[in-house]
Amino acid sequence: EVARQQRLLLAACRRIGRIDLLLAKGRLARKTGWCVPELLDQPQLVLEEFVNPEVSSYLAHEDRRFQPLSLRLGLPVTVITGANMGGKSVALRSAGLAVAMAQMGLLVSAKACRLSLREFVYYSQQEENPRQGLSTFGTEIHGLARVLPLRGQRGLYLLDEPARGTNPWEGAALVKAIVDWLLTGNSITLVATHFPGLSEVDGIDHLQVAGLKGLAAKRQGIKAQDLKLLQELMDYSLVPGKGEVPRDALRVAAFLGLAPEIVEKASQELGISPQEVLEK
Repeated sequence: EVARQQRLLLAACRRIGRIDLLLAKGRLARKTGWCVPELLDQPQLVLEEFVNPEVSSYLAHEDRRFQPLSLRLGLPVTVITGANMGGKSVALRSAGLAVAMAQMGLLVSAKACRLSLREFVYYSQQEENPRQGLSTFGTEIHGLARVLPLRGQRGLYLLDEPARGTNPWEGAALVKAIVDWLLTGNSITLVATHFPGLSEVDGIDHLQVAGLKGLAAKRQGIKAQDLKLLQELMDYSLVPGKGEVPRDALRVAAFLGLAPEIVEKASQELGISPQEVLEK
């Protein structure tokens, strides 16, 4: 008898699941007070003080606080530059999460969220795929080869340091070509990169991580390799870019206890004094 009623039982289970989901959405809305996303006709994604729930929960266990993210994206391409540990990857993932939350009918964990609907969201994969015999770079290119032809659709590309798995010379050229390709599409693209020159391409908006501030004044007496304090000193805000790629890598390396002789040698290669590394 149960087998004969299989279709009805499965349909009832799906309806119960749907009701449960709606109730969960309602409970979440009452508990959090998150915002109702506003839908736009023009291709944009605007976030005001977005808090990534997953990252925020993780930080709370360490008695730390997520710095709210604000950004404005439009057609065609926006580039984010900044030091490692500056929150670029979190910014990309947060943008994708905000779109997913809005389009799944959830409130968005932000003060305000305005967006146009996206037909797809793509986040570039940066992991090896041993089963297919692909390196990190191979896995990334395999994915891009499938999704870049969709540039004519109303999508959202989130490219997290593309081509970082190959040599810098070819990597920079490849990323430049990918960005040129996306400049003529209908998708919104957000690219995080360390490659110089990309932010100066015509038609590209440039944001950069505010980065480390006042580090020299706080450096004295601070225990080297104090990762938690370094994160507290980092300003993760996205501000209008200045054209050049920010250079905080040596400052981070020095702060985390890399041998002073190595930092000094690297500074000489860049034509700056070791003191400038901390005083910027």
